[in-house]
Amino acid sequence: MPIVDGEVDVATPGTAVALSSSSAGGHVEIQAKAENSGDVYVGGETIAVGRGLTLAAGDRAELPGVDDLGNVFVDAENAAEGVTFVCVT
Repeated sequence: MPIVDGEVDVATPGTAVALSSSSAGGHVEIQAKAENSGDVYVGGETIAVGRGLTLAAGDRAELPGVDDLGNVFVDAENAAEGVTFVCVT
């Protein structure tokens, strides 16, 4: 099973960022970066601060059955904060 991994930072809060431009899919585990000072939010392309899965620094979430990493988005309360992820395809 191939593994895709990466990290995503939100440059501008309120602007959702896709996990990856890769069309890979599978079981995804997302972790908010430990150095984040605010929450990050995970969801679809309409994700916004205060919606979706809320992750504080170091928190993790699992998303089984994701068909395309480009369909998973993150937003953050603060600029230059984000998540790391691993996807087992």
